[in-house]
This record gives sequence, C-alpha cells and structure tokens, in this order.
Amino acid sequence: MQEDRITDTTAAEARRGKDIQGIPWDRLTISREKYRQTRLEQYKNYENIPQSGEMSEKVNMLVWRCV
Repeated sequence: MQEDRITDTTAAEARRGKDIQGIPWDRLTISREKYRQTRLEQYKNYENIPQSGEMSEKVNMLVWRCV
C-alpha cells in the first residue's frame, strides 16, 4: 500500500528531469512542451486593477532613468 504513496520531488530528481509537480507526462496524450506552448498562447493574465501592470512598467522606467 505504501508503494502507491506520492512523495515530493527532490531537487536531485528535478535536475534529472522529473517534473516538480509530479505530472506523469510520459502517460499523458500531450507532451510537456506542447502543453506549455498552448498555455502561453491561450493564457490571459487577469488584473484586479485595469492597466496596473502598465503603470508599474512606467514607474520602473522612471526609477531607472533617475538612477
């Protein structure tokens, strides 16, 4: 019964290529690379404050110019 127990991924396992979330990509119908590509194309970043990201970029530019 303990053989089916899911354990956390160690740093050494991650360096050897194991997915850090434990997703068994070899058993799925989509590869990790294809899933990532699709997610990046379709993901929409929602904000609680409209254009808040744009304002932070402007502030960052001003700060860098003053330094």
